[in-house]
Amino acid sequence: MASRLSFGFPLSSATHTDVGRVRTNNEDSHGLRWLEDGSLFIIVADGMGGHEAGEVASGLAVQVVEEVVERDPEGDPRERMYNALLEANSAILDEGDRGGTRGMGTTAICGLLRGNEAYIALVGDSRCYHIRRGQLLWRTLDHTRVQMLLDTGEIDEEQARVHPEAGMLTRALGHERMADGRSLEPDVLAEPLLLEDDDTLVLCSDGLHDLVEDWEIGRLVAGKSPDQAARDLVTAACERGGHDNITLWRSLPLASVLQSTTRTTYPSTTLSTQMASVNLRSPTTRCQALLHPRRSVCPSRRRVQTPP
Repeated sequence: MASRLSFGFPLSSATHTDVGRVRTNNEDSHGLRWLEDGSLFIIVADGMGGHEAGEVASGLAVQVVEEVVERDPEGDPRERMYNALLEANSAILDEGDRGGTRGMGTTAICGLLRGNEAYIALVGDSRCYHIRRGQLLWRTLDHTRVQMLLDTGEIDEEQARVHPEAGMLTRALGHERMADGRSLEPDVLAEPLLLEDDDTLVLCSDGLHDLVEDWEIGRLVAGKSPDQAARDLVTAACERGGHDNITLWRSLPLASVLQSTTRTTYPSTTLSTQMASVNLRSPTTRCQALLHPRRSVCPSRRRVQTPP
């Protein structure tokens, strides 16, 4: 468990990864790094491509994104992560050309925490969950065919649960273009999440959220240390079949773990039911609370939808 003050705000975090119960190799990669300015950077990447190509893609994504984010500690965290994901995309494409594994790819969800501010960026269907006082919200939207159909109203939540294209991604690192034909663009939350003392963030690959319901994720992290919560979440996914690799990162303020009697007070914020994206999507109410969970049921092998 990594614990440290970030701009006066105490943070504690843990990562855990597991190959699951079906795969023989782990195509997920993750990284956790304290930056020189006191920020905490975390990334979870879920590779695809088979024959070790997926783990090459996810490992390269973690390496490149970490390096780029560290280059400009004074820059806007959103721009740093956006540019880092684009550079990682180029690096994976180049590696695919050199190694004969063109088509390999990876999702990526990353966060940069500066004190009580959490900046989030993503490509693919790995997710960020935000939990506060028993309420869980999605802070990201999946880049999947099913999510596009939900956004346009062509299917409803119940149809999404059993849709045959549930595993089809509309964008991923390692692919030049998105499903609509435009050049790849990462999504970055327009504003940082403002964390309070008892908040929890969970960044995870679909190996977790495919098999563990949203409300269960909230229940399994409640009142536990980051290490224990991470282990329990992975165990729950494995007990449901573990059809995919499972990787997650869980963070909460250190004061919650130590039950410190000296606590720093930060301005109280209300969990918004909206997520804003600086790129393709306007603000949406797709993020959901525990009272209305939804789980996308995806096959163990995913595809990337090709442009028309």
